[in-house]
Amino acid sequence: DFVAQRKDARNSIIQQEQKQSRFEVRRNLAFLFYGGAYQGCCQEFLFNHIFPALFGESTAPLTVLSKVSFDMLVVSPFLCLPVAYIIKGAIYRQSFNEALRRYINDVKDKNLIFKYWSVWGPVQCLTFTIIPEHFRITFIAFISFFWSIILSSISGGSTNNPASTSSNNNNVYNAAADVDVDSISTTAASTTAP
Repeated sequence: DFVAQRKDARNSIIQQEQKQSRFEVRRNLAFLFYGGAYQGCCQEFLFNHIFPALFGESTAPLTVLSKVSFDMLVVSPFLCLPVAYIIKGAIYRQSFNEALRRYINDVKDKNLIFKYWSVWGPVQCLTFTIIPEHFRITFIAFISFFWSIILSSISGGSTNNPASTSSNNNNVYNAAADVDVDSISTTAASTTAP
């Protein structure tokens, strides 16, 4: 009986690991499209053309504070993050309203905005002070790779995703990693601070 129980436990662990390591094409496609369309094209226009027109090109503290505040309080919650959920929703064939509902739930239930701010507040301070304009999008793309892992772990539990193995969808696995969002966002915020 003891041997049979051990075999059952081992088989259960093996099955769970197989489910967790599955590459999710649609999910990765959503983040790839989001990275190219929004993070590449839109942010280049926004940060290198619109922001200088609105706030100037200075790296003075007040100008940088204005740019970072506008990005954190207006652009991110009303453009950047919703676009990620809308793109993911479209790829998963969800309605526009369903995608926005999932975004709002993640903001309320998973502290999405605060995690975003903890990573991107310090990053954008660096972006608008020491990163030359022609390297800004490259720098943002580099950080976005890691942010996409965090965002994937946050938003993954809010999709009817067959690869999600937890009954309460708190443990979400993707092709990149099993991510502890709180420790990564705290580490990222502390290591990118000027």
